[in-house]
Amino acid sequence: MAMKRVSTIFRPASSSAGPSLSGTPPPTVAEDDESVSTEIAEAKSQQTTVAVFPPPNLKVKRVDYYYTRWGGWKYKNTGSKVVAEARPFMADNEQWPGYCFVVIRTIPQKDDDKTKPPQHKFHIKSPYLLKAIKDVMKEIEGISWNNEPLEMEPELFLGFLPAFEEYRDKLAVARKTATEEDKHVLATVEVLIDYLHKDWKRTIATIRNLTSHGEINYELLYAVFVPRTVVITRCPSSNELRALEVVTAAQVVTMGGAFMDLTLESIDLIDEHDNTTRFGRVRSRVTIPMFKGTVAINSLDAYPIQYHPTPNELHKVLLDRGRRWAALCEVHHMHYKGTGAIRVNNKMVKYNLNSRIMVDRATFKRLNANYPFPQPKQKPNNIDPYTGMHVTSTSTVPTLDVAGKVKLVKRDLEENDLLIASPIVYGFSLSDKVWLEFNVERISKIEWNDEAFANLVLPLGRKQLLQSLVEAHNQDLGFDDFVQGKGQGLIINLFGPPGCGKTLSAEATSEHVRKPLYVVGAGDLGVTAAEVDSALERTFDIATSWKAIILIDEADVFMEQRSLHDLIRNAMVAVFLRHLEYYRGILFLTTNRVKIIDDAFRSRIHVALYFNDLDASAKTQVWNAFLAKVGAALTPEEVRKLAAREINGRQIKNAVRTATSLAHGRTEPLALTHFLETLDAMDDFNTQFNALASMYN
Repeated sequence: MAMKRVSTIFRPASSSAGPSLSGTPPPTVAEDDESVSTEIAEAKSQQTTVAVFPPPNLKVKRVDYYYTRWGGWKYKNTGSKVVAEARPFMADNEQWPGYCFVVIRTIPQKDDDKTKPPQHKFHIKSPYLLKAIKDVMKEIEGISWNNEPLEMEPELFLGFLPAFEEYRDKLAVARKTATEEDKHVLATVEVLIDYLHKDWKRTIATIRNLTSHGEINYELLYAVFVPRTVVITRCPSSNELRALEVVTAAQVVTMGGAFMDLTLESIDLIDEHDNTTRFGRVRSRVTIPMFKGTVAINSLDAYPIQYHPTPNELHKVLLDRGRRWAALCEVHHMHYKGTGAIRVNNKMVKYNLNSRIMVDRATFKRLNANYPFPQPKQKPNNIDPYTGMHVTSTSTVPTLDVAGKVKLVKRDLEENDLLIASPIVYGFSLSDKVWLEFNVERISKIEWNDEAFANLVLPLGRKQLLQSLVEAHNQDLGFDDFVQGKGQGLIINLFGPPGCGKTLSAEATSEHVRKPLYVVGAGDLGVTAAEVDSALERTFDIATSWKAIILIDEADVFMEQRSLHDLIRNAMVAVFLRHLEYYRGILFLTTNRVKIIDDAFRSRIHVALYFNDLDASAKTQVWNAFLAKVGAALTPEEVRKLAAREINGRQIKNAVRTATSLAHGRTEPLALTHFLETLDAMDDFNTQFNALASMYN
């Protein structure tokens, strides 16, 4: 799609190109008017004495630049009826010496659209005014302070007018003790401000009148989107308000329509070529479609933070969130309750979560190399030539410690940086097993369940054995295989019938040692040797970086005895065995059919724990644990009646959940009858299922 940038539409009071924004005709410009005020210029010149700094030029030149078919492009003084002068054959920086600045109005050719307004440019001639502009505007994208003459659009001066007035006031207060240079700078700034208030009087009045009421029109959007203004918009991932800083704002016209194109910057993590990460500025775009009439500023898709209904409160919220974001920039095991999102084919796919997550941007990016992360500024002009770092920004700087390892030293971000920090972090949902963007405000610390291990239905000796092995593995005991890096993991096999507590044992152990639990189903690993190899390598790599405990549930298919007739499965088993040999972490394997485990697996398993069917005492313990969670007040006799039923631990959990829902739906207090009704329904299902199974067997 063809695209071109056009200057913002405006109506300066001195222009002859139609009515002003207020609807009244502009004042007549005196012929050959070359100064804002002759009296002001003479007074300022008389104040100048012989000094190190030459006196400033305080005159303003206005010229029209227009096209004639017989003479080409020509200049003439704005408002003059004198015959147009031919364009001088000299460099731009040599034209019109002796002026503070020159305002060039380019008149559209007659063949152009007659409704197109003239285009204005300022040529800055005075070095003192140039210093003031640099002091006020700092750095403006697309403008080099080394250009001679410096050419700028009037929208920038109108947008920065309040800043210029503040700058002038500060210089005026210190006039008595000011240097000669500062006095000259003050004089040129006063000339600029006087000019703007004279030639752009109606435009300035319209801007101030509208913005004082929190309103704006499309033509004057440049007045609110001034470079370095902090604006707020909605984050597409979290839908929370976030702050960004304006870099550029330009009105764009395409075949599809006109819009204001905003280039914005925020603070995020940036990856370096040496695999380190630092804080830096990244860019994003927001577009505001053209609209008619006047609208509330805070109804725009992006708007300056001061136009928010409660800007001070929002400022505090954004700062607090920025601090939390900065604290989450490394690897963290956290809890998340809210909406996570992932970008797929330029669309945000969202998930409702209430689970534990791993915040880990580096691994996210490594495993999702093509994911569209925010991009840093491509050619920053504030790069230190020796270190390659942004010399004006705070960052995480790689340094070398005494062991020769690269470490990251994180400097504190300033408040201005925290304000525009990213509202999201990247990570992995351990329950949903998906990589997502997470809302920082929805992340909280984990509330560990210390009762899980205590309620584990295992003989005391086995429970202590499990606890000791896992805790000892967290410490470096100095033991290694004859082959370095081999056999340093802890492989625990939990075998027994379904519902006897195998999975719960792994979950309770991870709670007890305060480590993430990465659950992998046998189906997640694939059905070919290549798929299993890739999945295990990825799983073990992630778990090692997180120091997580891995649980591979229902691992029978991989641990089953190999045969000479199934070469595909034999290859899968061989791949599995090789990865087990070199895994350094803690791995739980659950299986139901221990009798057919391959001999090679038996030699690689450090501990094998057998789980029997739950007896009456164990079932009573499980019933009491789940009943306490739902607050059911059953007598010991009623609990014994429930424990007498033929049911496993997982079925007990399901029965408690179903009975609770049944009582809630009937608005009745939870009682024994609800549990018995649920268990009877489960028994009926089992009876019918067994009958059908016997018919087909």
